[in-house]
Amino acid sequence: MTSNRSTIVQIVARIAMIVLFAASTSIHAGPAFDRKILPGQQQGAVQPAEKRADKRKPDRILPRAPRIDARAAASRVRKSYQDHRVLAINLIDGQGPPVYRVKTLSDKGVVRFVYVDGINGEVFE
Repeated sequence: MTSNRSTIVQIVARIAMIVLFAASTSIHAGPAFDRKILPGQQQGAVQPAEKRADKRKPDRILPRAPRIDARAAASRVRKSYQDHRVLAINLIDGQGPPVYRVKTLSDKGVVRFVYVDGINGEVFE
């Protein structure tokens, strides 16, 4: 008799757990009534960031990309310093505008660093 009784208690406990679980999921699965649905939008649809109402600015500003490439910068240095050879060219990534650092060698054996503005192509020392 005790074995029968414990089986009945286990079955009743399982049924109670199933009923409680089903009731709790139906409570939490209700629709969100606090969201406004715009015309032409389905409920639960997600909008891209461009169409959202909050037009927040990005957290940081991305560095500006150079308008001229390394070859164009080297070409401008060759025109400005005709008695120099271009040995190396590197893009300096800093907080300011993009600048190329160009290492040159003169006919007399003097190494000089020249800089080229990555936006407008201006050559300076």
